This record gives sequence, C-alpha cells and structure tokens, in this order.
Amino acid sequence: MDYTFEILPTQILSEFKSSEMINPLSSLETLKSNGLSDYEYAAAISAAYSASCEREEIDPKKFADWVKKGEEKAPEEYVDAFSIYKAYLHIKDRKMDREGANEVHAILAGPHLPKVYHGEIRTNPLFVVDRNDKIEYTACDVKKCEDELGKFYRDLEALENEDMNATEQAYMAASMHLVFHKIQPYHNLNMPIARLIEKWYMMSIFGEELIALPLEKNYYDQEHIYQRARRKVGKDYYNLNYARSSAFFALAAEAY
Repeated sequence: MDYTFEILPTQILSEFKSSEMINPLSSLETLKSNGLSDYEYAAAISAAYSASCEREEIDPKKFADWVKKGEEKAPEEYVDAFSIYKAYLHIKDRKMDREGANEVHAILAGPHLPKVYHGEIRTNPLFVVDRNDKIEYTACDVKKCEDELGKFYRDLEALENEDMNATEQAYMAASMHLVFHKIQPYHNLNMPIARLIEKWYMMSIFGEELIALPLEKNYYDQEHIYQRARRKVGKDYYNLNYARSSAFFALAAEAY
C-alpha cells in the first residue's frame, strides 16, 4: 500500500497477512431463510448478535422470525436489535462516509436519544464501562473528536485508490472497527456502528452477500476475548498502542 494512513494502524498488518486465509466469500454462513430475502435474513442474524454484544441476550433465529412478521414497532427486548437491523438494511446501498455514519447513528439512536442528538458528535466526555460498571476506557476528548474523525474518513476515502488483496482488505476493515471504537464519536451506540462499518467495507468490496459473514457472531461467541483485546490496546485514547492489537486482529481473522 502506498498511502500513509493518518489514523488507521498498520503495525499488525504483516502478522495478519501470515494467517492462513483469506477468502471471505468462502467464509459466509449458510443461513436457512425463513421467508425473508437472503439479505434481510442475514441482516437480522447479524443484528441479533451485534445487539447481544451490548449486554442483551437475543436468540438470532427467534429475532429473525419476529422480523418476518413485518411489525413496525419492536417489543422492548428487540428494540435495539431492530434498530441495528434497520441500519444494516440502510447500508446496503449507502456509503459509510461521515454522512452515512451520521444517518446510521440516527437510526440506532431513535429509541434512546432526543432527535437533536441523532447523528451528532458528542459534546460530553465519554467513558466505556464493563459489565461490572467499571471504567475500562476513556475516549477521545470532545474537542478533538472532529479532528480524529477527519483523519478516519480521509483514510477511508484513500483506501478506494489502494491496490490491496483480500487479506489486506480484511485487515483494514478490522482496523476501521477498532479505531472507530477508540474514538467513540457519538453520545452512545458507537460499538454497533464500529461493527457495522467493518461489515460495510467488506460488502463494498465483495458484494452484498458479505452481509452473511459471521463477524458479529464471532465477536459475541468470544466476547471476553473481544473485550480484553480492545482493552489491551490502551485504556485512554491518548495512550493507545496499536502494536498491542494482535489479539483483536486475530479474533477478527477467525471470522474470515
């Protein structure tokens, strides 16, 4: 790759490329549709696993069966999963640039935040807490969010002109996920968006069938590793060391 990235880390790229992979199209899960389109069904499964990463235990197949009913309002236990599902439908024909990410945040934030905050960069400090409500990470300072997001989206734009193989593309997708998580640009719901950005990037390269790639399932099934791997990179935005991100990229590689 010729471009010098402003914020996406490349420290683990050579290690990642040594993995025995990558053919993302061969890693797609075979999903038995329940009457939804293949894309809708895979989006429902992905959304259920992504929501389950956020302290919600949701049965993916039961959620997909509920989606099939076509109801406009979700029961309480499916509110977040349904919002994530709608976001996956939204990205099918949408570029995840700054505007696209804001639109996705507005979809996810609908049930939780007043409309004035939908798609708006946070104006307060943000701390990520673990399941025991202990602070595990201090996010980017609010005064620097715009600058860091600028770097992030410039890197994404530059990737369009890079000549990469499938392994490098998968690495950059996971990098987007990790960096977006570390910036934490919105008031809430940053992690579902980080996972969505990773999947969107792979879909933009290999086609919409990549919606069935089991990324979210892999992160949920190995949630403790997923959390530890993110923490290992650093507990404060200004003291991050992406050279310590091997465990995160190894986990991402498993899904491919």
